[in-house]
Amino acid sequence: MELKILGKYGPFPKADGGTSSYLLKAGNKNILLDAGEGSFSRLVKEILPENLYAIIISHSHADHTADLGVLSYYFEFLSRSGKKFDKPYLFAFDDGSDIITNAIRSPYFNAIVIFDGFKFEDDITFEFTALSHPAVDHGVKIKCGGKTFAYTGDTNVCEPLENFVCDADVFLADGGFLFKDWNENKPHLSVYHVSELSKKCGNKSIITHFNPFYNEGDIFAEAKRAGGNFIIAQEGETYEF
Repeated sequence: MELKILGKYGPFPKADGGTSSYLLKAGNKNILLDAGEGSFSRLVKEILPENLYAIIISHSHADHTADLGVLSYYFEFLSRSGKKFDKPYLFAFDDGSDIITNAIRSPYFNAIVIFDGFKFEDDITFEFTALSHPAVDHGVKIKCGGKTFAYTGDTNVCEPLENFVCDADVFLADGGFLFKDWNENKPHLSVYHVSELSKKCGNKSIITHFNPFYNEGDIFAEAKRAGGNFIIAQEGETYEF
């Protein structure tokens, strides 16, 4: 598998940055994990959007969905131009928000409504787990070619989290806070939590979803202090595993 970081910030980006969005290549399939602000223009530098196999939306917050409507416009343009393409799967939980409801109803996506425990099997497998966030968030485990990759979306500490990430070879996780700013009522994990989880699980974490006001040296120092096998996500970088 191969993961390209399209956007790593939340809830808004630094100048010239983007919010949560990631392009995963698993086998011969291209999978877009969330569609945050700025993701469309970065996606089209990598692949034609019509070559997407699936779009997975972890939850409905704008920093994860801002460019979802733009993707729909793109596919509408292709369709009206008479171009033939396979509609990408869209996996999303229908929480009644306008952005998700409109996307599910769009004729330009092959929409599948997910729920906790939902599983989809093709020559690739998606398994969804509800985690803990103010908007209903579903993490996804993706299995392909004997490898398992997990993406949390946005979550704080919760009962399913450890088993969810420990089942993966590599996991991409929300490190929205430095530990000094974290508490159990916050909507995100801390950087320390993510690195600590990789140490406990014996796997590798890619830490993402950073507050743009944080210093990256402080982020790295906190992850290192926790002792896990970690990568600090960098926009434009590709990680292979």
